[in-house]
Amino acid sequence: MSSYLTIGCCCDSRRAVLIYSIIFVIFEIIGLIAGAAYQSITSALIAILVVSIIIRFITIGGACMYNKWMVGLGATWEIVYVILSIVVAVRNSVNGTINWSYCNNGGCTYYNTPTWLSIIWALVWSGLILYVSLHFM
Repeated sequence: MSSYLTIGCCCDSRRAVLIYSIIFVIFEIIGLIAGAAYQSITSALIAILVVSIIIRFITIGGACMYNKWMVGLGATWEIVYVILSIVVAVRNSVNGTINWSYCNNGGCTYYNTPTWLSIIWALVWSGLILYVSLHFM
């Protein structure tokens, strides 16, 4: 019963891994496309997102086949991913904010996000997928 309450609307850990991994893949693909379209993405971030998408597909396959080692690979990557997310957030921050820009022919628009918010976001989402992956294993 407590597993149901902590995972939410997903009935079992396998389904939770599938749902959360698919959601992550969608967000990462959108981030990759948006970053490329706005030319605000670095080559290191592209590499991290591509590796993450590949490993998430392996995790989805592992959940479909009930293979705990494939899901374990995804859980291990999640730890690396959150560390890399924190490093990227800290490296890209200036005076405690991350500056995002969108430039087109008419000029540039700048957005500022607090660094701590980016780190908390990475920890919450990574913790969620890590929890369901470890629960599945």
